[in-house]
Amino acid sequence: MATTKKRIAAYVTDETVKKYKVVAATKNKSMSEYTEQLIIKAIEGYEVEHGEIRVEEENNSDN
Repeated sequence: MATTKKRIAAYVTDETVKKYKVVAATKNKSMSEYTEQLIIKAIEGYEVEHGEIRVEEENNSDN
C-alpha cells in the first residue's frame, strides 16, 4: 500500500514493542496508526499551551 506519509523510527526494547502491540490492539489500531494518533495529540496539546506551530513548505522531500 503506497503512502505519501513520512516515516518516523524509534529504538525500543523487545518488551516495549510487545506491550505497545497490546495497547494498540485494544484501540483497534496498528502500532503505526496508534503512534500517529499519539503524535497528533501531543502536537495539539503543545499548541494549546504554546500557540500554533507554523511550518514552512520545504523543497527537500526527505524531511
